[in-house]
Amino acid sequence: MLYLTTRNTGDAYTAYRVLGENRGPDGGFYVPIQLPRLTDAQVDALLEAPFEQCVAEILNLFFPARLDGADVEFCVGARPFKLIPMSHRIVIAECWHNPDYDFSRIVRNLSGRVRGVEDSQGRPSSWAWIAVRIAMAAGLLGEFHRVGILERGRPVDVSAPTGDFGAPMALWYAREMGLPIGTIICSCNDNSTLWDLLNHGSVRTDAVAIPTSTPEADFGVPPELERLVYATLGMGQARRLFLAGQRGRPYTVDEDALALLSRGLHAAVVGRERMEAIIRNVYAVNTYLLDPYAALAFGGLQDYRARVGEIRPAVIVAERSPICSAQTVAQILGITVRELRDRLQIG
Repeated sequence: MLYLTTRNTGDAYTAYRVLGENRGPDGGFYVPIQLPRLTDAQVDALLEAPFEQCVAEILNLFFPARLDGADVEFCVGARPFKLIPMSHRIVIAECWHNPDYDFSRIVRNLSGRVRGVEDSQGRPSSWAWIAVRIAMAAGLLGEFHRVGILERGRPVDVSAPTGDFGAPMALWYAREMGLPIGTIICSCNDNSTLWDLLNHGSVRTDAVAIPTSTPEADFGVPPELERLVYATLGMGQARRLFLAGQRGRPYTVDEDALALLSRGLHAAVVGRERMEAIIRNVYAVNTYLLDPYAALAFGGLQDYRARVGEIRPAVIVAERSPICSAQTVAQILGITVRELRDRLQIG
């Protein structure tokens, strides 16, 4: 597969290059020349495949790696995830079951394997994050099918923290490829720039840049949002977003463009106090410990269901263990870090 960037469709780049760089020479994000589209038969076959094989097949669509299930298992272990059923047809998908208790290790290991390098300690490129998240989403959907969460032909809603917009963007691509994903709930913290754009069609670009572990933000909107603008509205609008940020001016779209941009997305804002209350309440009711980012996704899903009702099963994506935010979570619960580790059964 060859790639373009969100700011220039005249030059093509190799898959190997997009694994080694966050952005192209023009500063744009790498995007596939043509996103793979799966037939119904291909989706059914993926949902029937073992998790590791499913992940391998999706990654092989984006990179000439010729991975198989054994390669994926070697990189990430036999079951790098755990599904936690909650009430009201909600499932938490813990994607952090590895020695680092963080999804980033999975991305590092798989992107390293695709590149053919043994050193997996470097920071993966932004497209590596996207591709691995798409592959994990496909593998998890197969697991949902096997345990009865996902009924054939019926999608599930998915809630993820917004951050740099990488997780929602990967889910958006997965849905466009044909995977059974319904509404994607983008859960923001007090920085509500994404909410402003998806609900009002306008966003300030002169806010404080959003921290991210993938590419650096050009300005104060989620950097991966440029991929969504490119995919839904075209390169001209992606360039308008970039130029607005460069000049510190608002970026706005008309009603027709907003309808395309926000299709199948729901943005919610969950403030810090509410996030803390969610962590306490979920633990009190379910004796389950939420990481702050997963708590944002939980709150965003609550907001979405308060608006539309409980119409489909829903999944909350958790990419980090609460132990990664041990001091914060312990303080919220009024316990010590040692007690938190004991409750997580971590030595």
